[in-house]
Amino acid sequence: MAQQDLPSYQEVVTGDHPGSGHLQTLVLNGRNIVASENTECVLYELNSAPCEAMAHTYSITKVGSRSTSTARQGRASQRRHHLYDFSKKRAFSLKDLSPRVEIEGKASREASYSDVTLAGGLSGWTACTAKGHFAGQVSIRDRLKKFDGIVWTSDDGLIVALETRPTMGEDGVLDGQAQLNIHEALPAKDLDLLVACWMARLWMESKASLEAGQPRSAGSGKSLRL
Repeated sequence: MAQQDLPSYQEVVTGDHPGSGHLQTLVLNGRNIVASENTECVLYELNSAPCEAMAHTYSITKVGSRSTSTARQGRASQRRHHLYDFSKKRAFSLKDLSPRVEIEGKASREASYSDVTLAGGLSGWTACTAKGHFAGQVSIRDRLKKFDGIVWTSDDGLIVALETRPTMGEDGVLDGQAQLNIHEALPAKDLDLLVACWMARLWMESKASLEAGQPRSAGSGKSLRL
């Protein structure tokens, strides 16, 4: 879907765009991703907090639960599946200097894609593309309104999720949490990849902001910017 045809974040939220429908909200809490409906239940874990941009390589593990029986009672135990590692990828062509992240599958072929590259835009990470899978960007309508919500679409242009970016308070501390509002039912393998792309984009945006020495007291309610 071309950027000029992309509906605004608000149009999707209010259901003014065909196919709109909120299914689930994922919330990033430090290095854990939880469901907004049950914040005590961790769905994914990372080895480091993406917004702090302290690590060179990030790992994403999916957390699930299963029932185990004992002689007296059944109980739930957690099981973890290492899905992806992602890290910055150096530019391989002088003709294409777009920043890139390599997302490497660590699970079986049924659970993860083997090798995916997430490419950012030349002007930063408010636009990114994992060719053949997903693309995320701020629509032109939202840019004109100075709104920074990111619309994620599938390879065929279907809107699958809306990303709410964290804001920065006067004290330099992030105000609010990064969220991904899922709007389309996806197979588990694709949803997991979407989560990995979300985390990779957020990490690179945070990293670029910190490296640029963005004033941490730039103003209340400002999204992370490149």
